[in-house]
Amino acid sequence: MGNFVNSTVMFTIMKYVYRLITVIIIIAIGLVIKFITSYEADRDVDRFLKVQHDFNLLSELMDEFYKNKSFYPKEIRDLKVNKILMHDPWQNEYRIEVNNNKYLLYTYGSDNRPGGKEFAQDLNSDTDFEAIIKTYRENNKI
Repeated sequence: MGNFVNSTVMFTIMKYVYRLITVIIIIAIGLVIKFITSYEADRDVDRFLKVQHDFNLLSELMDEFYKNKSFYPKEIRDLKVNKILMHDPWQNEYRIEVNNNKYLLYTYGSDNRPGGKEFAQDLNSDTDFEAIIKTYRENNKI
């Protein structure tokens, strides 16, 4: 009978150890997922910041181009900038729209199509990037 009691106690202990290990694994998986999600969200914010930075630099180059030639270029490559500055973070070339000696720099975002939400949305040189980043952080809780 002693062996039977010891076996039952051992079985019960093993059952609880198994449950504890299962809970620890589930918690670890949750933490890894949260870390990866947070990392991806930070990368998305960095992409918005790159577009904002690029638009600031390209605007200066557009103004310089206009000073020298009295018109704005129709394409980014006319500015003769390096390929990194010519492309958004999703590897799509920035676009220029010129009307009545005014210009607008823009990108269609990650999907490279008009419209979209979050980082697939259209961004242009008049975009309020701080507001977009603030909204994005609030929606993604970062």
